[in-house]
Amino acid sequence: MDDVQFIAGRESTQEEMFHTFNTLYEAGRQIVFTADRPPKEMLRLDDRLRTRFEWGLPVDIQPPDYETRVAIIKNKAIRRGMNLPDPVLQYIAENITSNVRQIEGTVNKILAFQELMGESVDVDTVTRAVRDMFKDKADFLPSPDIIIDEVSKFYNIDADALRGQGRTKDTALARQIAMYQIRRMTNLSLKEIGKEFEGRDHTTVMHSIDRIEKLTKTNPEIAEVIKDINANINARYE
Repeated sequence: MDDVQFIAGRESTQEEMFHTFNTLYEAGRQIVFTADRPPKEMLRLDDRLRTRFEWGLPVDIQPPDYETRVAIIKNKAIRRGMNLPDPVLQYIAENITSNVRQIEGTVNKILAFQELMGESVDVDTVTRAVRDMFKDKADFLPSPDIIIDEVSKFYNIDADALRGQGRTKDTALARQIAMYQIRRMTNLSLKEIGKEFEGRDHTTVMHSIDRIEKLTKTNPEIAEVIKDINANINARYE
């Protein structure tokens, strides 16, 4: 039973719940309740119910982390008969961080949009399909793919070279800027950012971010580059 806290203060409902609980418990049935607070904080809850709720194992369930969100999204899409590409899975997981219900609603909307429009599912499709589920553009985080794409375009560098081992001066700078932008514009950790660049370690990522952070304060040209790239990224959501 979900949201059991709402029966607090409702005498007839609590009485019925008390007898139902006893019947199920005596029959050896498993009983699962969810609430937004532990039993001891449900001030108007009947003591008989509070005691019974505390017989079990209270578990504080936190919002799913990034890896768990990716797994949930992938599983729900497969159940609907669709195999979402990794960039789409990552993009949804980066932007939907609150709860599983919102994740499920987002996946359903993306799949319905794809079926209606007959388009392949990519990050741009997802952007158009679910942007109205967010209060405003500021609530919608760009994916690492979009950021890398915009940095690559700005410097006229192949995205694979930017992600990989390209060692030219421009490529190295562009890569550091991309890492900096991803750190600023997404919720990815240093380790997760490193995975976007062929598994670079978090120390390398941190060094790159720190370098660009300093350059934005001391080099007007770099500051202007960052501003232009930001504008290009934001333009994709207008």
